[in-house]
Amino acid sequence: CFPCTLRWYQRRVHGKQHVINAKRLISENENENASIKEFYECYKPIEEALLPLAVTVQNSATVHKLIKKLVKFLTANFQSEMLKTPLVISRFINFIDLLMMRWVKYSDIMYVLLKSLLIFSVNAYVFESPFCELLPALERIMALPNANSGFVQKELIVWSIGNMSSDCPQFIALVTKSPVFVPQMIELVGYNCAHLRSTCLWALFCLTKSELVQDKGIFATPLLLSQLTSIIKRDNEKEKENAVWILANISQHIMSFDSTKLLALINTLLEQLNRANNFDCYKGILRFLGSFLAADMSAAECTKRIVDSKELYCAMDRVIKVPALMKECVWILSLLAADPVYCDNIGKADSLLSFLQSQLNESTEYHTRKEILLTLYYLARNRSEHIKSIGNEIVLNYCIWTLNSHITKDAQLVTCILSIIDLVIDILPNFIAFLKNAGGKEAAERIIYVYEENSQISLLAQTIVQKLTSY
Repeated sequence: CFPCTLRWYQRRVHGKQHVINAKRLISENENENASIKEFYECYKPIEEALLPLAVTVQNSATVHKLIKKLVKFLTANFQSEMLKTPLVISRFINFIDLLMMRWVKYSDIMYVLLKSLLIFSVNAYVFESPFCELLPALERIMALPNANSGFVQKELIVWSIGNMSSDCPQFIALVTKSPVFVPQMIELVGYNCAHLRSTCLWALFCLTKSELVQDKGIFATPLLLSQLTSIIKRDNEKEKENAVWILANISQHIMSFDSTKLLALINTLLEQLNRANNFDCYKGILRFLGSFLAADMSAAECTKRIVDSKELYCAMDRVIKVPALMKECVWILSLLAADPVYCDNIGKADSLLSFLQSQLNESTEYHTRKEILLTLYYLARNRSEHIKSIGNEIVLNYCIWTLNSHITKDAQLVTCILSIIDLVIDILPNFIAFLKNAGGKEAAERIIYVYEENSQISLLAQTIVQKLTSY
């Protein structure tokens, strides 16, 4: 077996025989289930064989095969606890750093070294310090001129960064502060190399969604915006999905970009609403459009294109009943309903309003129910002809049920519900008896007690109690 061969080699290696004996290691099968002790038994002789080898063309083939042998061993033990041991990770990464400095001119050797790093990056959260020490070497590789020979090496580095994006705060902080990594990933997205492009898009998606990245604005560049717009037009669904979610994650940072480029992007996304073949891509597009509307409803040209688009309303009418997409659809509707200029676009869709009302039950996700109530309230508040959206027993029953439940910890939701009830009392007096019989007065009195320190909510609840009492 492989460990036995290595133990034999460990006893025999000495003097000038290191090249000959190193070649003898390049054989046999890897251990399928290695312990930490066995890892060192396999690893140490390879280390001792590599370090004395001079950096020559003649020795490069031997070095390549030895490291490749070690990579196969690591791959075979990918899920082993040994790869989560700080001592193992620290020693191995330091060894990789040394070899990268010595053999940097040999692309085949650099490839297998970076591949071994990729294996360890999956468990980097256990002990990230060695990876931080390795960053200068990785930065030097990423800074090299882009050429076919270096693409594979850069892809492995980008892949490792993506693996570590959510678990290694110190490492990710250094990566995002570097003047090399993020700009290089953005540039590589535009290269005509499918594997590299896909890996860079995935890594950028991981970084832009990571809570460890403090400033998402470093990703918002005109170059990336142009590249993502082109990628979204293509037929590669996975690349399209990552591109859309990158945009959704950095949407608030691109509002100040040239309006012509933004309008081109919005047109592309609206066209994709009728072409996207998976819900994740659909969800990302809706998230971006909603974020854009929420961040800046004053960008007249771009906003008007969104709110007046038939593509958006047709798409939402088609997918709003899909549970995975309902939250985003209702969120966009609430944003549109809040604006007096654009609320008419929703109010004309009677079937859509009926569906929203039917979703006010406990089985619907909480945030979705909240956005439904906000949508119905904004419509009724901004246009008197839309009062029917809240003049409904289903809506009023749900409002009273909510005021009597634990959900009343949400001050925005409570304010919305009290405003709905107050509006119904003033404009639809025929529902006052229903509100009293359903417990509306008692629910409002409870809110006065719960929110006694919130003068706005407490005063609104007192007003409702007084109106229902005087009826």
